[in-house]
Amino acid sequence: MPRIFAQARRVGLDVFSISDHDTVAALEEAFTLAEDFPGEYLANVEISVRHQGVGIHLLAPLVDWHDRPLLDLLARIRLSRVRQNETRVGLLRTLGFDIRYEDVREALGPVAVTGPAIASVVLSKGENRNHALVEQIPAGSNLSAEIDFYKFFFLPGGPAYAAKETVSLSEAIATVRAAGGVPVLAHPGLKRDVVDEKWTRAAREMGLEGIEAYSSYHSVETCRYYVEIARRLDLAVTSGSDFHGRLKPQVAFGDVPESPAESVDRLKERRERLVHG
Repeated sequence: MPRIFAQARRVGLDVFSISDHDTVAALEEAFTLAEDFPGEYLANVEISVRHQGVGIHLLAPLVDWHDRPLLDLLARIRLSRVRQNETRVGLLRTLGFDIRYEDVREALGPVAVTGPAIASVVLSKGENRNHALVEQIPAGSNLSAEIDFYKFFFLPGGPAYAAKETVSLSEAIATVRAAGGVPVLAHPGLKRDVVDEKWTRAAREMGLEGIEAYSSYHSVETCRYYVEIARRLDLAVTSGSDFHGRLKPQVAFGDVPESPAESVDRLKERRERLVHG
């Protein structure tokens, strides 16, 4: 965690947040470190949800991260992820990989188990790297080996795919709003074939308040596409690098195509309206 704040200082961020997936466990330490940070630190979390059969992520900037219904929602999602990951490991064993769930838990310690984390433990064993299926993973990607493994084995249709219990977009939006947060759709360009203006309008009617138009995943044209949707639907525009360290080496910390300076002010204005009417 101190390294993240050091990076924020180094690149000169005025404001930032750590948006972990489905947990606020890092926020207590983050706000302690933020006391000595020259800029502003915002509470946030990235919530895994589904809508119309599509898995997406919902951000919750400015949320009250002590809110009990929010914590209960996140706990449900994490429990479903544990069950999913146990199934993933079981399927990998069936495919002939030398891996146990206990190996993953021991290797990660207190860190949450994710698909790429499982991949990292699997690939740490030489015999697994020589598995015939590993040799079928497409080469030439600029992603890490763990991400390539994750995409090949764990995405729908993959040989170790396991579904998990999901939370609906409408429930997540309602929970974030009730906890004083501003519901923001994360990096929609990753699902641009689905997340168009009609889809976003339906989410707006559920209470969506913002859209992460500026993302390291988006081309300049995609950024403009979502900025225009945000303008027409009266949504706040935000930005995020989606930095994941070595798991996504192509993403630099704090690197987004553009970062509108007024976006944080717009989020705060919306939060005031949500909290006080």
